[in-house]
Amino acid sequence: MSVQFSEDTLSLVLNNYFEDNSFIGGVQATSDDFQAFQVLTKEPDAKKHPHLSRWYNTMKNTPQPATQEQEEEEDFDLFESDEEEDEEAERLKAQRLAEYNERKKAKGSGPVEKTLVELQVKPWDSDTDLDALEAEIRKIEMDGLFWCENAKKVPLAFTIMRLDIKAIVENDKVSIDDLVEKIEELEDYVQSVDQGMMTTH
Repeated sequence: MSVQFSEDTLSLVLNNYFEDNSFIGGVQATSDDFQAFQVLTKEPDAKKHPHLSRWYNTMKNTPQPATQEQEEEEDFDLFESDEEEDEEAERLKAQRLAEYNERKKAKGSGPVEKTLVELQVKPWDSDTDLDALEAEIRKIEMDGLFWCENAKKVPLAFTIMRLDIKAIVENDKVSIDDLVEKIEELEDYVQSVDQGMMTTH
């Protein structure tokens, strides 16, 4: 069933939705995004609808494909959470949460370049308490450093597991090399730290 919204109501609904989501159709722009973009007759007020304005500006610079792939025929719910279980969805979920927390902390400030980095922390042996290690890592505080939720334990060899933990850093405030050094200072737990996935935005 098609539901008609006034543009003001649609703008409010979309703004609330884009507070925690990058696009309507998932992790990248789909036909749903292009259709919604065409429905809006004017550029959203950035002060009144900041999340919708961010999406609108992204869509304004996103070329629409010449042909649209047939998408799955699913009812779209503006308030449905993204329940994908693959690693990419989990990474994006953590990134969105961190970005949301950042926006709340930095209201009124200009755009800040940030990097999402995954740190792969290797313990000395299988007897190392990774939960205690994670707790110690999260005690590290730096201006411009924000730890993401849901660190994970990854098998290395035999019974040894490593700890993968993600963080968002403001590039002009935090050096990732300095952060790695601080983690390696936890000598009772840490053998070494490697940098995994890294995304700057």
